[in-house]
Amino acid sequence: MPEAAIGAAGSIVGGLMGADAADSAASTQSAAADRASQAQLEAQRLAIEEQRRQYDTSRADLEPWRATGGAALNRLAYLMGLNVPTGAPQRMTEAQIRAELLPQYTTRTTQNAAAQLPEGISPELAARLNMGFGLVGHDLPFPGLNDQQPITSESVDYAALDAAVARRMAEQQAAYDAWNAQQRQAGIDAQNDPQYGSLLRRFTMDDYLEDPGYQFRIDQGEQAINRAAAAAGRYDSGRALKDLTEFNSGLASQEFGNAYGRWNNDQTNIFNRLSGVAGTGQQATNQLANLGSNMASNIGNLTMAGGNAAASGYINAGNAGAAGIMGQANAWGNALGGVTNALSQYFTNKSLPSSTGVALNGLRWS
Repeated sequence: MPEAAIGAAGSIVGGLMGADAADSAASTQSAAADRASQAQLEAQRLAIEEQRRQYDTSRADLEPWRATGGAALNRLAYLMGLNVPTGAPQRMTEAQIRAELLPQYTTRTTQNAAAQLPEGISPELAARLNMGFGLVGHDLPFPGLNDQQPITSESVDYAALDAAVARRMAEQQAAYDAWNAQQRQAGIDAQNDPQYGSLLRRFTMDDYLEDPGYQFRIDQGEQAINRAAAAAGRYDSGRALKDLTEFNSGLASQEFGNAYGRWNNDQTNIFNRLSGVAGTGQQATNQLANLGSNMASNIGNLTMAGGNAAASGYINAGNAGAAGIMGQANAWGNALGGVTNALSQYFTNKSLPSSTGVALNGLRWS
């Protein structure tokens, strides 16, 4: 029996060593997979941050062009009689406000599975108990410990949340009412401003009479006629008045078209200049839209790659853990097989007649 006991003990020791080696190898492989996954995730996080930094930098660089273009567009709309409301405050629904404020009034308490172990059961002992029960096919006594899933509880202060939502709704409505009143006043002021809609009004006789070119020519012409009449001694004569009338009539027929042309050129120049600046702002806005689209696409690709890296890390860690469990099972299976063989040989030898003096496995049984 001593030889059989030694053989059985050797098998058990070998099984323990094999199981520990398999567990150590699985842990090492799982840790390596986790480190590789974390390194890739960190690299992708840095890449995403760089994408956002580049976009923010470009947005800051283009902001003066976009703002100036917007101002030009607003001025052009005003001169064309388009009182477009601007700067409207953002309005959110009650559900949106509640969802935004909810995290501020939610308290979360998280404990890992080890913190829930009964008194006197250490995490190491619980892990070994889980291993033992798992090897014989029983449910694990501490499943959360193996899954490493924390236990989280939440509580919401609904009274404070409801009060905060009500305040936000009231503030939002007050801001909108103030903006709406400002827009109404701006509309009233615009109607009293001669510049409002000036690019769409028609050419009038007042515009013609106020034309600087027409005024200059009529002043110069009348002075010349009056001086000539005075030199001839007929300043107040009927002939002088007739000459002035004919001059004014002829000048009106000649200069009306010229005055309209000058007025129309001025209107066109104002429109073209403001349109040019507004177009610059539109180009800046288009550039920002393209940059934002590219950034979103790149971040989406990086996020997908990060998810794949994390999934690959989990799969590799799972495979390593499964291989470790199989290695432990095989080691214990071999150990139990060795114990069985040793005991089988012992009882077989024990049943042989002692007088034969038969030697088995190098040992003589009597």
